[in-house]
Amino acid sequence: VERQLELDAHALAWHPKARGRAYEAAGDGSAWSFDGGDTWWATDEGRDRHYVWALAVDQLDPDTWFVSAAPGAYHAHTDRPAEAHVYRWHGRGPWEPLTGASDVMPYALAVGNGDLFAGYRDGRIDVSSDGELVARLCARMGLEVVRGSSSRGGASALRALTRSLADCLRNERQHARRWRTNTRPKLSTGS
Repeated sequence: VERQLELDAHALAWHPKARGRAYEAAGDGSAWSFDGGDTWWATDEGRDRHYVWALAVDQLDPDTWFVSAAPGAYHAHTDRPAEAHVYRWHGRGPWEPLTGASDVMPYALAVGNGDLFAGYRDGRIDVSSDGELVARLCARMGLEVVRGSSSRGGASALRALTRSLADCLRNERQHARRWRTNTRPKLSTGS
């Protein structure tokens, strides 16, 4: 849904590599632009908290970004429980909560080296690895990635990891056999 840039913008960011890509966190939600800010598109699907404060952009993928959000300004900026979440948007969305409800509002977000950093109103800083960022970096290095967690896809990831390890061991054994065959000293039978 196209919308006007919110006058209560809390954070704005531009993607360092995707020309014209801009992002907004505001008092009534979030939006992004594909034309340098001339038009804005609401991105509120999947997020039940609409007071959006901080944002961070994945520098490797312009379609992945993060926001912190609370039910309202009173929750975010007072001593009452913030009931805030950190969310991730990937591709066409929707927002996915990355954290459970926090009693303290995340005031700052940053992405670096595959980690998501959150700075909270009380001065705490949390670092959490976002599997998507780490997986993408590993794939770029040619490493096989098997993903899963205790809450999503853990059993199938464990089976895939087991198969991958078995294949690796089988390949190592074959390589060792070939090496031993090719490097054995030739025995001479004296004449």
